[in-house]
Amino acid sequence: MPKAVIWDVGNVVVRWSPRTLYSQIFPEPVACDRFLSSVCTMIWHVNHDLGVTFAENRAPLIAQYPEYREQIEAWETRWWDMFSGTIPETEAAIEALHAAGVPQYGLTNMSDETFEGTMAMSPAFKRLADIVVSGREGMIKPDPRIYALTC
Repeated sequence: MPKAVIWDVGNVVVRWSPRTLYSQIFPEPVACDRFLSSVCTMIWHVNHDLGVTFAENRAPLIAQYPEYREQIEAWETRWWDMFSGTIPETEAAIEALHAAGVPQYGLTNMSDETFEGTMAMSPAFKRLADIVVSGREGMIKPDPRIYALTC
């Protein structure tokens, strides 16, 4: 039996992908791919995970791509449309470990602005004794400092 378990959140407990939202905005797959690879990129999004607010992070991007203002703003205004549910197998594992008395924690790259809403998506999150959130700490995985802090 493990002494403790540390869970990630995105795509471990809940399914998250910007494509889930942006395929609704850009029904043509090529246009969706182009937007996510050149405008709202994962490199740009990392700033949210580091603690930069959505408002602060989008301002320079809108200045650079004013024609995409509405789509860029959707990263925040339609944030929850990027989720497609929980992962039942993970929720079951969290419950089984809880029943066995194994301490469980979380470590996630996530904006502090979206943390509480994300935690409401699954009752399994209540089984975690604590969660380290990159947006609160100003550092992200794989920075060794966030792992040290988590431990």
